[in-house]
Amino acid sequence: MKKRLLLIYNEGIINTQSYLKGVLADVENYQHFFRSLEGGAWNDREMKVLHKPSVQDVYSYIDENVDSDYFLIVFCGHGYYQDFDTIFELGRGYELPLSDLRGMVKHTRSLIICDCCRVKPQREPIMESLNSRTVMFSEGGSIRDVGLARMIYDKAIRATDETISTIGYASSEGESAGESSKGGYYSHSLLKAAFSKSKISRSMTSECSRVITSFMECHNTATLAVVKLSNDEQHPDYSTARLSIQLPFVVKL
Repeated sequence: MKKRLLLIYNEGIINTQSYLKGVLADVENYQHFFRSLEGGAWNDREMKVLHKPSVQDVYSYIDENVDSDYFLIVFCGHGYYQDFDTIFELGRGYELPLSDLRGMVKHTRSLIICDCCRVKPQREPIMESLNSRTVMFSEGGSIRDVGLARMIYDKAIRATDETISTIGYASSEGESAGESSKGGYYSHSLLKAAFSKSKISRSMTSECSRVITSFMECHNTATLAVVKLSNDEQHPDYSTARLSIQLPFVVKL
């Protein structure tokens, strides 16, 4: 199976009001998670990190890998909502509408995680609190464990519809996305949920979810945490097909 993970981020400009220190924690934590056994044991060849890229940088990477069976795309940083679309602020004046990004991967399976504000331009409050780093996942593992994790993860992807498209939003339309030094409220809560579910005993889960937890299950758990962290001011949202088999997010070994 050919799969690709694209992590895009824009933390803003240091020493200005636009600077989002938590984004840097998100980038580190996402990479750590996806490389772990629980995250599917993605390797460096399958992962690409773009820091404040141009729109062409993003398009070029997707175009170079257009034959992929699965795209997982994460954006962390500034964004806003306009004309019924979420706009990613890539940095250096470049902006990328989510609708354009979806269009580029519409012929294959895709999961897009959007940890950014979705308010209309003019206001984008930056929320800070908490501190420290996030949850820890397994470091590497034996060749056998890595191979097993990848096999389980890839099999779960193949079991989904060939054009399933799922999007996880950090906030609802018109809302800001909060952050702390741990990372964005949503990204941190999503990975914390993944960590928690990776530790649930297989004997306590149903046969169909015995070794895999879907993205939607983690998203739903993270949503409750984000609402609490934000004092009910941020409400994560999602878009996905009404299918019984959803895209995988966590491997339980």
